Amino acid sequence: MGLIFLTGMTGVGKTTIGKLLADRLSVPFVDLDSEIESRTGMTIPEMFAAFGEQGFRDKESEALFSLERKTEGVVALGAGALERDSNLGFVDRTGTLIYLRANVDLLMSRELITHNRPMLLGAETPELLRHRLAELLERREPRYLKAQIVVDMAPDMTSEQISETLVMRLENSGSRK
Repeated sequence: MGLIFLTGMTGVGKTTIGKLLADRLSVPFVDLDSEIESRTGMTIPEMFAAFGEQGFRDKESEALFSLERKTEGVVALGAGALERDSNLGFVDRTGTLIYLRANVDLLMSRELITHNRPMLLGAETPELLRHRLAELLERREPRYLKAQIVVDMAPDMTSEQISETLVMRLENSGSRK
């Protein structure tokens, strides 16, 4: 089957859906942000504070490339992981990319904890948060859309329904052998 990478905006549910999908496929699950935290002994906000965004992105790339020896599994990428060409190229070469697409309204309906998400720091009002999410989505979506599978998220969809949809889409696409 190879590696399956989940991408999408902050708060879309990559980790929750990734765990469910990995269980359904009986493969390991890796949350890239958790992997980075484990490797560095620091939280993501601490890394941003200590190293800046570029320093964090270096750590992110290192953690991603360390997956090269894995033959199968589900990987939840950080929302900005594909902004680097080398990361996008790695994902394209080594697995199947799935984009969990959510619009800004859906993201706004979720309780995003902005202090745990460095790219949302300072977006303390709903208006600022909406603006920041829209800005990030506009910047990132062209890369997200390079995915082989795109799932449009809806407010009434459960994580279980989405994981089941992904299993069927993977089987239909030939990504699951």
